[in-house]
Amino acid sequence: MTELRIIVHQNAEEAASPEFAYLLSMVELAASRVWPSVLVAVDPPAMPDGDGPVLILGTSRTYVAERSLARMRDCIENGRDVIFPFALSATALAQQRRLYTLRQFEELEAEFFAGDTAHTQKPTSHLPVCLLSASTASMIADQIPIGQLLADESALKGRLHAEVDGLAHTFIDYYGEQRDDVERFVVEDVRDVLEIGCGGGATGQMLTERRGVRVTGVELNPAAAERASRSLERVIIGDVAQVELPVSAFDLVLALELVEHLPDCESVLRKLARTVRPGGKMVLSIPNVGHYSVVRDLLAGRWDYLPVGLLCYTHFRFFCRTTLEDWLGRCGFDDFEIQPQNTELPEEIKCLADHITIDLENLSCLGFYVIVNL
Repeated sequence: MTELRIIVHQNAEEAASPEFAYLLSMVELAASRVWPSVLVAVDPPAMPDGDGPVLILGTSRTYVAERSLARMRDCIENGRDVIFPFALSATALAQQRRLYTLRQFEELEAEFFAGDTAHTQKPTSHLPVCLLSASTASMIADQIPIGQLLADESALKGRLHAEVDGLAHTFIDYYGEQRDDVERFVVEDVRDVLEIGCGGGATGQMLTERRGVRVTGVELNPAAAERASRSLERVIIGDVAQVELPVSAFDLVLALELVEHLPDCESVLRKLARTVRPGGKMVLSIPNVGHYSVVRDLLAGRWDYLPVGLLCYTHFRFFCRTTLEDWLGRCGFDDFEIQPQNTELPEEIKCLADHITIDLENLSCLGFYVIVNL
């Protein structure tokens, strides 16, 4: 029985992330539909024993689907030593359409392979993903320490002649994203900012440098919190529902893509409001489950979780504008503004308005900024 060995490198932040653990399970599931047996090893001390090919993932943020894995397997079985997939971000398709759902990725993948695949992309590294034949993996294991192979992009440089097939997508650094879009909410009289879910501190650092504010962060992931502590005024490690927060200490609270992850988001929102000084604000950023990409998938019988985005694996709550307004009212807030985060609507969605009554504005809304005045 041919077994696929998957070896994956996780940094400390990814290792503590349930979202990227889920993504790795998605890759394992896809691989199990291509190979009769699959073994997954995270940062192993040595190459796992076996006589089958080896799929190397230099980060658990990378996804390769069944169709691409099957193409890569066929190349290996036809005598190739190593196969690299094309990076979705480098294709023309990715420039034309944004990726919101798993089904959209599958559609882009099918369209990519149905078109002219004689592309000129040449991988500069075996990372973030490649498939090694069994013999190549055995040879490499004798020459390069497994840790270097998993983490060093130059580890195989000049050693192998690579073929390119398949398609892979690497998701954003969940904990390293810098949210430039919220800088406009830090007005002149804001001095102290509380950022809930500060990740590695990129947004807080940006606000400190550009606006001269003092930023306190709260972060559940301890590795991300450690990174944030290098640039923020203070970082509180733990679940925002449980940690102690100072009362009336901040001019602005930022909670970006946060409340939908909380089992009891109502009590947390009230707790955050108590940290704001009179005349201050809370700014939330909340995904819209009524976005056309989700509705389109539902019409096709699909609702697929991903590690980030509208259908993030760790979402407990889902909002559209009306449920959001009702939720804020039930939490006791009556002075707030909701601003849509709009995207372009594809023609196939616009055409639906000729046949049924739909809310085009809601379908184009990826999410909402909620500004609560306190």
